[in-house]
Amino acid sequence: MTRNCIPLAAIVLTSLLGLQEVANAGSSVPIHVAPTIPYSSPAADGAGSPGPQCAWDDSLVKYLVKYGGNRVAVNPRPMEAQGQKLILTARLGPSVGEGEKAAPGWIEVRGTLLDESGKPLGDFGFRDARYSGSLHKCKRAIQLAEGLADNIVSWLEEPTLGIRIAETISVLREDSVDPEIRNSCPWNTELPAYLSGMFSGNVYRVAENIDTARGKRLVLTIIDSRLLGGGIYTGSKWLKVSGSLMDDEREIGSFIALRHSFRGWTGCAISDRLSYQVAYDIYNWMQSPTINARLGDADATTDPVQP
Repeated sequence: MTRNCIPLAAIVLTSLLGLQEVANAGSSVPIHVAPTIPYSSPAADGAGSPGPQCAWDDSLVKYLVKYGGNRVAVNPRPMEAQGQKLILTARLGPSVGEGEKAAPGWIEVRGTLLDESGKPLGDFGFRDARYSGSLHKCKRAIQLAEGLADNIVSWLEEPTLGIRIAETISVLREDSVDPEIRNSCPWNTELPAYLSGMFSGNVYRVAENIDTARGKRLVLTIIDSRLLGGGIYTGSKWLKVSGSLMDDEREIGSFIALRHSFRGWTGCAISDRLSYQVAYDIYNWMQSPTINARLGDADATTDPVQP
C-alpha cells in the first residue's frame, strides 16, 4: 500500500480544530525522556517485543538526542526532572495475511509531551510499515528506529493534541464486501492507514475502543459498499463512510463520504483506490470540519444508509 501522502503542518491542524498552540520551535525548555520504551498492553493487541536482548528502543532514544540537539536529554526518571517530559510507549505488529494486499508488519511509537507541571501539551502516534515480514527480528526493529526518531523530533517543534482513530473501521453491512476482498485484502484498515499518513502523526491509530474513549477522536463506520473486481464489466463500485469528530462527549463535526468508481480489475485494487479517495476527502474536510457535511460524490440527497 504505497502512495504519496500529503503532510499537514501541526499548526494548521491546531487552528482548524480550535486547539491552542502549545509550543514553538524556538523553545529552550529541556525535554526529558527515559532511556528505554515500554510496550503498551502487548497481550491486548497481540504485539510483543523482540526480546530484552534487542535494544532497538535504545537506538531510537539516542537518535532523539542526536537530532533534538541540546533540547532532548535522557533521564532515568523523567517525571522527576525539571522541564518537559516526553513519555513514550511502543507496539509491534506482525504481518497479517498472505493475499495480494497482505498487511505488512509494523512498529509504532506513541508519545505524550507534558509540561513542567505534568499537563499534557500534545500527543502523537508514528508507525512505520516499510518492511514486510516479522518485525520481531531485532535488525528490522533497529532499522526503523532512526526514521521514527526523526518524525518525533519534527513533531516536537510544534506539538499538538492528537486525534485518535480506530485500527479497523466498523462495518454495518459486511456482506456487501466480496468474499475475495474480505479474505485477501486489509480492506477495513486501508482508510485509517491512509488518513493517519496524511496527518503525519497528529491523527493516529489505536487498538482501544474508540466509541467509548475520551479526548479527541474520529469515529468512522463503513455504512455501505460494493467492492469487487472486474472493472467496467461489473459496473459501479462504491464506498460510503460516516464519520463523527468528537471531543470527549461533544460532536464537533460529522459527515457522510461517498466515492464511486468503475475502475479496478481486482477487488483489492478497487478497495485500495476507494479507500484512498475517501481518506483524501476526509483530510480536506478536517481542515475546516462542519456538522452534517457531504464529501466526495455525496450530496444533500445522499442518505446515511443505502436502501
